[in-house]
Amino acid sequence: MATIQLLLENQRNRRLLAEALASEHEVIEGADDLETFLTAEFDLCLFDGATFRGQRDALATKKERASPVFLPYLLLLGDRDPDQASEEVWEHVDEVISTPLDRDALLNRVSNLLQRRALSLERKRRQEVTEERFRTLFESTPDPIVVVTGEGIVTEVNDAFARLFDIDRDAVLNRHVTDVDASPSEPIEKLLLRVDEAGDTTVDEVEGTVEIESPRGNTHVTELNVDVVEDLGDATERIGTFRDVTDREEYQRKLERQVEQLERFAGVIAHDLRDPVNTAKAKTRLARRERDSEKLDELDDVLDRIDALIEDVLLLAKQGKVVGETEPVDLGSVVEAAWATIDAPDGAVLRTETELPTIDADAERLQALLENLLRNAILHAGPNVTIEVGPLEERRSFYVQDDGPGIPADERDHVFEYGHTTTAQGTGLGLAIVKQITDAHGWEVSLEESPSGGARFEFSS
Repeated sequence: MATIQLLLENQRNRRLLAEALASEHEVIEGADDLETFLTAEFDLCLFDGATFRGQRDALATKKERASPVFLPYLLLLGDRDPDQASEEVWEHVDEVISTPLDRDALLNRVSNLLQRRALSLERKRRQEVTEERFRTLFESTPDPIVVVTGEGIVTEVNDAFARLFDIDRDAVLNRHVTDVDASPSEPIEKLLLRVDEAGDTTVDEVEGTVEIESPRGNTHVTELNVDVVEDLGDATERIGTFRDVTDREEYQRKLERQVEQLERFAGVIAHDLRDPVNTAKAKTRLARRERDSEKLDELDDVLDRIDALIEDVLLLAKQGKVVGETEPVDLGSVVEAAWATIDAPDGAVLRTETELPTIDADAERLQALLENLLRNAILHAGPNVTIEVGPLEERRSFYVQDDGPGIPADERDHVFEYGHTTTAQGTGLGLAIVKQITDAHGWEVSLEESPSGGARFEFSS
């Protein structure tokens, strides 16, 4: 049952209204003083003109305190027509009713007002549930979060933020974000307030990496993602979420150091191998002047293969590096550059689709991938091979295929392994390099059979 507060100076009207409403609602008659009225709990207030004139400020205060929940006011006009109610009256009340009273009309007016209040209470309840869910998520997430106004004043931080910056959360609230005792604060402020290099404030989504040194001297590498919350009237808030990537960054640096060491090691080995290989080639040429022999031809082939192995080892070490920043690359241009580099035999043909996709890649590494695929096709399919490069249905994906003998199904799972080759001339590193470059970009590669029965390599990002 709803509770209805009656504030009428006319005792007879108060008694009649109480009797009319008591069958369906709980009725409270009068209020001893202002404080009692302001603290009373009720769902609708019904008052007359005398009460309205005498307690207008109290009525306005009570309604304001109830906001945003709708607290309905019903004014008993007496024998005046509702159309005679002034604008001042309608600023404070939600409905009016005149005497003589019709009980059914009264109950309908009250029912309509109470339905509006019930909807308002339900909206408030749902809002409170949503806010509680947000608060729980806000506090339970392991990622530090800060909320600032458009001017950079901190309005909310969670416990994870307080731990990261080693601060008392209450001490930073209502202060400027630059007052947070962390170094450096400038990148944080620029990202949170959407300030670009020109000093202009933008509203687009922003993310960046910030290295934070806490007051205790602990250094954390974090990714800061900032989202703008608008539709707050004239206000705009920014929510910054920090994700600690210190371990990931350290792992990447460690991996890069290992790759650099591998590249240096490969360079030293290649240098030490080239001298004796060159010496052996020179002596082979001298020996050929004295006597030509099939054994010398075989030795030349062996030395050439050692040369190829040295080049592939150097390339393999280089391609092991993690791909950093990529950029949109025109695949067709890179294919042409790779074809020009490999010195293909006259009988080999390269076909490309008229429109090859633009893909996000490291252009130099992508060219190395294509060079190895093209050489591999010529090596296994012969000098008269036809090679085709084209797009796949997936966005920014492509294939490379040939019309050679193909790769048996039982060998396709092993062709990307180091040292795997099906020809005496192969080093077994070409497709391993292809796989390494593919992995460095975060792509997927699959080996299928081309329509002509050859090999088909498909790359998807």
